[in-house]
Amino acid sequence: MKQNTTNSPKANVLTRTNFFSKREMSELPLLLMPDERVLAVLSGFYTAGTAILCVTSHRLLLVDKKMVRLSFEDIRFESIREVNFSHQAIMASVKFIYAGREMQFRSWYKSELRMLAQLVQQKMFDVRDKSHQKNTTLENQITQAEETNQLEPEIRAESTKKPTAIDYYANNEAIDKYLSERIARWRKATRFVDTLTMSTKAGKQILKFEAPVAKR
Repeated sequence: MKQNTTNSPKANVLTRTNFFSKREMSELPLLLMPDERVLAVLSGFYTAGTAILCVTSHRLLLVDKKMVRLSFEDIRFESIREVNFSHQAIMASVKFIYAGREMQFRSWYKSELRMLAQLVQQKMFDVRDKSHQKNTTLENQITQAEETNQLEPEIRAESTKKPTAIDYYANNEAIDKYLSERIARWRKATRFVDTLTMSTKAGKQILKFEAPVAKR
């Protein structure tokens, strides 16, 4: 069996394929989306025979190309629940559990398969972190909107309230004049009441003094 080992540091791609994967490798570019990047590709086996396992920036792909048949499995990182790696004497295997299903892939390239499994786990964590951040941001926006809706009636009521004399004069330079006028009117009224009281008492005394003396 002839093996071909290729490692491209520039593209940061982990690639370990063999002669039996030529059909799958030629088919792989046709399955990628325009903005999708390949991060790792390994040759190996699954339940239906030989295939390649590919990790991209968007998903996990299992590609099996035969003479007259093409089959591939598209697994999104957010749907993967478990990644189980096991190491045997000759081969290594990795099992992916996702959406109530499972897929097992075996390969001779044991160390590379371990790195591929770790890469898939890292992509799973990245997707979940982004989802958590998005949910947190959405919750904060909802909270801010609720607080704004609660404050709006209070602000609207404050803006429609009619200003009183105290409100007017508290922010006006005529406050001193207003208070002086009120004090002057109060003093004038007080003096008038005092004068009226004294006049009443004096009138009573005069009437009493001029009253005729009764004859005995």
